[in-house]
Amino acid sequence: AGDPQRSGSHDWSQLVGHRLESFICPTVTGALYKARHLRDQREVALKVVDRRLTTGDSAAFIARFQGDIAIAASIHHPALMRIHRCAVDAGVLCYSMELVPGRPWPN
Repeated sequence: AGDPQRSGSHDWSQLVGHRLESFICPTVTGALYKARHLRDQREVALKVVDRRLTTGDSAAFIARFQGDIAIAASIHHPALMRIHRCAVDAGVLCYSMELVPGRPWPN
């Protein structure tokens, strides 16, 4: 679920200005990837939201989601990961954030 590489004919090796490098783990709402921001050459975590969550009234969901991410991105605290940006690419909603080394938390 939430794996953009398994849907459609779009080239999913790149997404919203990022090159996907490896799959990290599934999440409740999609999937998390290690990626590289192509312009800044910065390693990031890229959260890809499952397409099933953006069907139906997707414009309202996407607008609300992007608003929530913008609020989260404005919070700066040493104990929180920095969120960089949120975007939609070929109908896939995703956001990039600071990549924290280590293993993912168990679901």
